[in-house]
Amino acid sequence: MDNTDQGSGSSGHICRVGKFNHVPLLFTIAIYRLTLHPLASLPGPVWGKITDWYSVYHCIQRDRHLNFHRLHLKYGPVVRYGPNRVSVNSASALPTIYGVQANTQKSKWYTVWKSFYKMDMSMSMIDKKQHAVRRRIVTRAIKSLPIKEIERKILRNFAALRIKLVDDESTKGWSPPRNMTTLVAYCFSDIMGETTFSKSWDLQKSEENRSIYHILPQGIAGLSLVGHIPALIKLGILQILRPDLVRDTFRYEALSSKISEWRMSQNDKKMQDFYGSLLKATDPETGRKLSKDELAAESALLIVAGSDTMATAVTCAIFYLLHYPDTLVQLQKEIRSTFQSIDDVVIGPELKSCLYLTACIDESMRLTPGVGAVVQREVLPGGLQVDGQFFPPGTDLAVPHYALHHNENYHSEPHKFIPERWIVGGSRTEDDVAVTKSAYSPYGVGRTSCVGKDLSYQEMGLILARIIWLFDMRLAPGTATGGGNESLGTGRTRCEEFQTWDSFVSIHDGPMVQFRSRK
Repeated sequence: MDNTDQGSGSSGHICRVGKFNHVPLLFTIAIYRLTLHPLASLPGPVWGKITDWYSVYHCIQRDRHLNFHRLHLKYGPVVRYGPNRVSVNSASALPTIYGVQANTQKSKWYTVWKSFYKMDMSMSMIDKKQHAVRRRIVTRAIKSLPIKEIERKILRNFAALRIKLVDDESTKGWSPPRNMTTLVAYCFSDIMGETTFSKSWDLQKSEENRSIYHILPQGIAGLSLVGHIPALIKLGILQILRPDLVRDTFRYEALSSKISEWRMSQNDKKMQDFYGSLLKATDPETGRKLSKDELAAESALLIVAGSDTMATAVTCAIFYLLHYPDTLVQLQKEIRSTFQSIDDVVIGPELKSCLYLTACIDESMRLTPGVGAVVQREVLPGGLQVDGQFFPPGTDLAVPHYALHHNENYHSEPHKFIPERWIVGGSRTEDDVAVTKSAYSPYGVGRTSCVGKDLSYQEMGLILARIIWLFDMRLAPGTATGGGNESLGTGRTRCEEFQTWDSFVSIHDGPMVQFRSRK
């Protein structure tokens, strides 16, 4: 395998040749990668085959999810998009690449996190044995929390959102337009603060801490970009090209370390939160606990996982429900017939029985996954066979979420919001639903899948169900914020598709929505 781009990146190699005339060398590398490289026969963009700067470019454009979709439409199910990087757009590739028994590990893309944190978080741990220990500790911590205490904190912050949506519920008219991206994000950030650290960030009530809302996606974007060519940060190149990303990445690290130190200093035994559970949790096999630095690193992950992805999913659901009015009517019928009062809308069997609610959430995350591009895995010694294609050790493989979620082989009318595709009934058989679910991966697959998946579904369902039970809603007349249009460029022309900008997580705006108390 060609390891020029591994670890230090191709730009690092360029710098090492220093004063020598490196143009012939670069030309030789390019020719090798196009003709003699073990992956040379695979289809893909020429610049992608030659250099990882191709990925950096699309990180800067923030269109990686759309670009992968375009690449697979053009080249087919297997695309080489980097010298050693391949994207496979098939459902069968998910367990093969990410499954517990897969002959892969997290790629060197994840090593960049250690440029900012003293320790790896569970998301960035490459060593399988170390990750298994961390995962067992985190899983035990999450399961030890009483669900009713979590629910109490969720509802307390939802009460603040409720006031923001409609100033006076006794009035019958429509509220002023509300930007749901910001309102929902503030709500979930406050929920995350309370459920994780027993400290709401009060983004809904005060402007003081709202810079956090902008720091998080920018900080993650910086990490995502330099992961493709780590030399960008090692040599200070990113500081020149995008000083804003470097600044916010360090601010993100400082924020997570500060909140971790604050929570660790609290001696209140009545605090029931994720962090407190992590402090006490031990690995059931080794008895190991997390160190101070490990807790700080894990806090950085909890901040994002506990707010950004869920906020994006709920915002998307509201967007799609309003663009497909029949689905909104169907969901209103389900929620309002299941619960007799707003106080009945709580986590429990009744909420779980709302199949159309869950289908709307799943369909929203299918159309607009919070992480729309790829999470990379490196093939280990011995190689890996994926869909009949052999990949040698050192290859970075990935399944592109957005492209898979819009693959017509698994999802009919892939750009349409059809919650019914998730429910057996009518013309939809169990086999049909199974095919849909097989090509769906918003929470990952295998040993590195999200351990908080079940809890996140309950939290999203609770927030969305309460909004639907309380209020009628409509798109603000004359606004189209959030949808696609011709001016946004290739892949962004569908007015009924919620637009996101990839920063590993998603950046978005809108929709602008008006609310009133339900009739």
